[in-house]
Amino acid sequence: MNNLVDSLVLSSMKTNFVRFIEIYGYDEADRKMASLFGDAYKWKQHELWQWFDHEYDRVPLKCLALPDLDIGEAIVCINKGLK
Repeated sequence: MNNLVDSLVLSSMKTNFVRFIEIYGYDEADRKMASLFGDAYKWKQHELWQWFDHEYDRVPLKCLALPDLDIGEAIVCINKGLK
């Protein structure tokens, strides 16, 4: 995948991971992420967990709602560190 697609997929994973944890708890969220994202989740799983453990509370909420942003706004959020 190219960098933009990788960044958008990871951002989508971050959004879904947070929501799944809130709804299902950690173990079920992990299973649902694997089911939803397949191999991409396996490749990014460690990075996603690190992000959640160390950075989640510092991410602007606007950036967690990427589906609600236009592509320009999404790129700005990604360039600010949601890679």
